[in-house]
Amino acid sequence: MNGIVSAPRISDVIQLVISVLPNTDPLAISESTDLYELGLDSSAAVELMLSIEGHFNMTFSDNLIDESTFRTPRALLNAVRQVVG
Repeated sequence: MNGIVSAPRISDVIQLVISVLPNTDPLAISESTDLYELGLDSSAAVELMLSIEGHFNMTFSDNLIDESTFRTPRALLNAVRQVVG
């Protein structure tokens, strides 16, 4: 690796969502899909948070850990961008 980290992309977030909600049709997930309607619950949200933190090498700040952050892939991407710039 060259040490350069690419900017967070919506496609990365959607892939992580699919990995946490494997029984969901990947074509049914867009940047504005309500993840709670797809079955995201508190344990899946924690798993998703840890996957995102690992993938983007970051840690969610306490003020970002709430229901609105995990509502949609776009909201998650915006939170990641707040942390990583």
